Amino acid sequence: MKQYHLRLEQEYEIERIEMGQGRTDIYLKSMKVAFNSVHFTFKEDEQKLNIYTDKRFNTYI
Repeated sequence: MKQYHLRLEQEYEIERIEMGQGRTDIYLKSMKVAFNSVHFTFKEDEQKLNIYTDKRFNTYI
């Protein structure tokens, strides 16, 4: 199993977000593997972003 050494407090650019009914996968531009969204906080234009309540990311609301 390959290990990915992400750094705490490091900012990463997101390639895409895939939100399902029971999971949310985060794909980073620098890596071609999905990460669980629970490991990240999100920002847009230096403001906190809640991807779970934003219709751009959550098509279930």
